[in-house]
Amino acid sequence: MHRRPEGEEDAAFLFALHAADHGASFSMLPPPLRDLLLQQTYDGKRLTYRARYPDARWEILEADGAPIGRIVTDRGARGLTLIDIALLPERRGRGLGARLIAETMDEARITGLPLRLTVAADNPGARRLYERLGFVPGQANELHTELVWTPPAAPGA
Repeated sequence: MHRRPEGEEDAAFLFALHAADHGASFSMLPPPLRDLLLQQTYDGKRLTYRARYPDARWEILEADGAPIGRIVTDRGARGLTLIDIALLPERRGRGLGARLIAETMDEARITGLPLRLTVAADNPGARRLYERLGFVPGQANELHTELVWTPPAAPGA
């Protein structure tokens, strides 16, 4: 798997990735309305992330020269934030997500700062994965829970 910066040429892939993740929520709607809502949720999510994390790294994940997912991270004074991670459905369940998270944890370990992320309340599978990797719950509301992983202290610290 290879990472590269996200570019304008990735727009169609990123929308398809979003639709693969969220299309089921709108599957009962007529196609024109479903497509409109998918576009609105995609645009809203993108604008929110860009406004909240203006210095984030937006990366496309590739395998065999083809895009298979994306990861968005931000390094701030409070630590590293895993903003978004998404893989095509056919690439899930193979350990790629865990590998990407472990790589991000390594980056946090190097900085000595915590790694934060937010998981949706309706995504128990993701939450189980994060907790298995050592993340602990932080602030929560009915829609999302913040999870935090703190790197172990350096020996002799």
